[in-house]
Amino acid sequence: MFGYRSNVPKVRLTTDRLVVRLVHERDAWRLADYYAENRHFLKPWEPVRRSRI
Repeated sequence: MFGYRSNVPKVRLTTDRLVVRLVHERDAWRLADYYAENRHFLKPWEPVRRSRI
């Protein structure tokens, strides 16, 4: 994007049923959907946030 490459190594762990990799900016919509769909389940592990003003 800015003409340079990241020094962060590509991490990818693969099994028959799962792929674990670093998150990318292009994954933002997937993460937003995941958190929205699982909000109630994840609530005990989420940090306490101030309410919006």
